[in-house]
Amino acid sequence: MANEVQANGWTAVPVSGKQIIETRGPISPPDPVKIEDVHFPLEDPIIVEAQSFVKRQLSPEAYNHSMRVYYWGTIFQAPMHTFPGCD
Repeated sequence: MANEVQANGWTAVPVSGKQIIETRGPISPPDPVKIEDVHFPLEDPIIVEAQSFVKRQLSPEAYNHSMRVYYWGTIFQAPMHTFPGCD
């Protein structure tokens, strides 16, 4: 099992915040994103049906977590204007 853990990267990696800042320079603050600016396809009947099913199957905590993951993914899929040099 130890080999599987190591092979899949599930081991701790030492990180130095100071070293990151010294080698990459200061990080510019991101532009805020309003929740109403993130599109969620509620007008699609398949999405409405899937949402209804998922809400019945998951606990509120798991459902809310899944929605946060969706919003994070959608925001980071957008053009990376907050991260200069990332295309």
